[in-house]
Amino acid sequence: MRMVFLLLMVISGCIDAAPGLTTSEHQRLSKVEQRIETGEFSNALQTLTLMEKNSVSATAFVISRQMLARLYADKGQYQQALAALLAANKLQRLSSKQRDELLLARAKLRYALAQWAKSAALFEVLGWSKLTLSDQLMLGHSLLKLGRYPQAAKALSGLEKAQPPATEVQLQWLLLARQKALQSSQVERLLRKMLVAFPLRERYWLQLTQHYQRRDDVSKATTVLHSAYLQGVLKSEVAIRKLVGLLLQRGAPIQASEVIRSAITEKLLNDPRQDWQLLAKTQIIAKDYVAAQHTLEQALRLSDNVINRKMLVSVLLYRQHWQAAHEQLLLLAKDPMQASSIELQLQLISASYHLDKIQQANKYLFQALSLAPQNSTLKQWQSVLKPRRNDCNSTSVECTK
Repeated sequence: MRMVFLLLMVISGCIDAAPGLTTSEHQRLSKVEQRIETGEFSNALQTLTLMEKNSVSATAFVISRQMLARLYADKGQYQQALAALLAANKLQRLSSKQRDELLLARAKLRYALAQWAKSAALFEVLGWSKLTLSDQLMLGHSLLKLGRYPQAAKALSGLEKAQPPATEVQLQWLLLARQKALQSSQVERLLRKMLVAFPLRERYWLQLTQHYQRRDDVSKATTVLHSAYLQGVLKSEVAIRKLVGLLLQRGAPIQASEVIRSAITEKLLNDPRQDWQLLAKTQIIAKDYVAAQHTLEQALRLSDNVINRKMLVSVLLYRQHWQAAHEQLLLLAKDPMQASSIELQLQLISASYHLDKIQQANKYLFQALSLAPQNSTLKQWQSVLKPRRNDCNSTSVECTK
């Protein structure tokens, strides 16, 4: 991040307050100051250069170097500005105030040059009591870049009560520092404040949700994200799927199905196959089997999918729609991977039995027993079908079905 700094003494009135200046030095520096304020940078630079060629007092030299640094900084030439300050810093006859001013200016320039370690070190040498909120912000950001999260959180803490209010980016720095420093209660408090300031930012709703999830507080996590949904904030697939998962965890499948259906309608999701599956799952959990059947039939019209077809079979069997279930099972059986499935064979046996197709049921039972002769459910079906199989020795119509 690049910033232009007003380098300390280069402000109106500072030259008048500087002790040790001769009348001539005062006049020339005042002229330079006026030219800087009116944007006459070339003339100001020329005056300073000529002035330094002559013998000047230590105070005049320091102020001259600060002004020179200001000129370079205003043009974004931070390295040259830093060099100007380092020259002044070499003087032996500097007051403690002058040294602090030069140190602070160097810290700011190191920050502008993204030299995080050097900037932080200079700010820390000055000491906390000598730093303004703006200085603390630069120190905190430098510490954040260095991975010194607890110290960064402390340096940036003033942002919460800053006037004028801190920018969103600055609050993000503080949030990251607190998250990395594992300051749980402070993270929660800051996120809630950020949601008041930036209520339409989905990422902050998600972060607060994840904060509660890490604390295993599913109730609060669900409440936060559902509130964001009701306000129309959630637009990403990640947020929608997370909300659906939380609602299911909380035992609210009806709300979950409403959320997923609305997201499909608004085209917020990108995988139609998974989206329809998820909607059907929520409807099944909610025991809305009619809606689930409709959803799965619609999904299969869009794309033939084994999982959706298997789910549809389960719904049809539950609803005792034996003929429709049998038709879907025969479609599944065309897939070699599914044909050898014991689950599929059991479903075919059940559907055939309830359709009074006893020969077919026995055929499927025989096939299944060859795959899993010890399966307990198959043995139960043996007991059920054995009497009916004996009946088939007769000329009963049902035996020929």
